[in-house]
Amino acid sequence: MLIDETTFPIEFDWEGELISPKGVFGPRGSELPRVSLGQPKWWNEHQIFGNNWTQPTGDKRYGLTRFAFSLRPRENQKVRRAELTVYLEAQNGGSNPTVFDLFPHNVTQEQTSDIKAGINPQLKFAEVVEASIGSVEVILHRREAQAIITADGIGESTARWTFKAHPAAPLSGSQIVYAIVELPKSVTATRVTVQLSAEVTTKFGLIRGLLPTTNQDERRWILTLT
Repeated sequence: MLIDETTFPIEFDWEGELISPKGVFGPRGSELPRVSLGQPKWWNEHQIFGNNWTQPTGDKRYGLTRFAFSLRPRENQKVRRAELTVYLEAQNGGSNPTVFDLFPHNVTQEQTSDIKAGINPQLKFAEVVEASIGSVEVILHRREAQAIITADGIGESTARWTFKAHPAAPLSGSQIVYAIVELPKSVTATRVTVQLSAEVTTKFGLIRGLLPTTNQDERRWILTLT
């Protein structure tokens, strides 16, 4: 299976402005960047590996999820840092899904060419070169990375990616990340909640922005896993 970010459109499902944290008032005229959140995309294990695939561990199910967001700073603004956090819950109670692997996990420098990564039969992300394409089941064809990225949350029900601006490339536009999710077989749907924060340099100084606390249900999705 090939997932090509360069041609695979993002369905943005929420749009709004970042706001200052509760109790912190920004100067007048200090509107923060606009944000768009993409609708999470889910592929179950058989969409990834085919119907003959045998799961590697115990009584679990697996899937691949894509998350995306877009930052649009205003004039004379620069986003210095952004943090995307994804919370996973079983829709009908019981044990929560957990993160089996994350991608990207660590990007330590700007990458100015398209990137290929894959998912091997052990459900781990792996770098792909032409000679190793036959050893992976899924190819992710990604745009170049223009941010320094770190991720954490493997083995937990919360995944987090931190994006830091590279000196040569402002942190703006769309960012796309992936998680392999492990869940009990009894779970048929997962509730996903997304939070985003950013540190923005403005003419008034550094301001921290968050998603608004109103209408939070608009930033919560149900992923049906069957």
